[in-house]
Amino acid sequence: MTVAEKELQAFRLISLDGTPISSSDIKHVEARFDQKRQEYILLWNDILFIHKDAVHVENKGEILLFLTDDGFEYVKPLRIRAALDVVLDIVISSQTGVKADEPVISEANDAIIQNSQGEMYYYGKGVPQDYLKAFDWYLKAANQGYASAQYNLGYMYLKGKGVPHDYSTAFSWFLKAANQGDVDAQNALGDIYSEGKGVPRDYSTAFNWYLKAANQGDADAQNALGDIYYYANGVPQDYSKAIDWYLKAANQGNADAQYTLGDMHHNGDGVTLDYSKAIDWYLKAANQGNADAQ
Repeated sequence: MTVAEKELQAFRLISLDGTPISSSDIKHVEARFDQKRQEYILLWNDILFIHKDAVHVENKGEILLFLTDDGFEYVKPLRIRAALDVVLDIVISSQTGVKADEPVISEANDAIIQNSQGEMYYYGKGVPQDYLKAFDWYLKAANQGYASAQYNLGYMYLKGKGVPHDYSTAFSWFLKAANQGDVDAQNALGDIYSEGKGVPRDYSTAFNWYLKAANQGDADAQNALGDIYYYANGVPQDYSKAIDWYLKAANQGNADAQYTLGDMHHNGDGVTLDYSKAIDWYLKAANQGNADAQ
């Protein structure tokens, strides 16, 4: 699985009357990519970790509303649209007796900030790229149980970025994160078991981890499940189930799934041979840079 570069959203704190809080430094929170909407979003719980008295978020004075589904119900967990090219304002209230410029002192808040600092050094965002400093920040957050940081450490060990290449240690960190529901870590464990990296190859266990991630809507995991059924990796070959999973992934823009659907229609694997549909899927994949489709 290819891990995309993570994006960070910048914030500052302002009071209810719009006055910037003098002691407020710029904070950063990870922006998450919403596969269904094909855009970056910010989870409200992550914002509350910056300051527990957050009332709402503004972009140049305009309140950013919680996103809704087709039935105008708030999408859960609550989220707003990211604006990565600007510094957003978190409007806070001090009505609970907490001073307006008093940050939330909590391990959760510390962990999010530490993980964000790690990502800044890992990707060289605004600072020189430094894997060792990234590792130090990730470790601080991971030791507090922050799943994203645990995954990030696992990825560094998996790829040997700033640390010795170590499948065993990568596995250990991925498992900690995956058991907290981190979709990237669940995918990574699926890959490790599927490919037999540092553990005996076990398609059944790989399937279970991919399924956990796929059920959270992750397109890479959905594509991986399609591969398992298509290539009969540890399960009987089942083109129907393969197509179901490939379609879930392809409809979220997964280029590998789009390419395989093109192959299936081109070869008549589980579907009626249809060159027109094959070309349509190949084009979708090619337009995203899939070399095989091109």
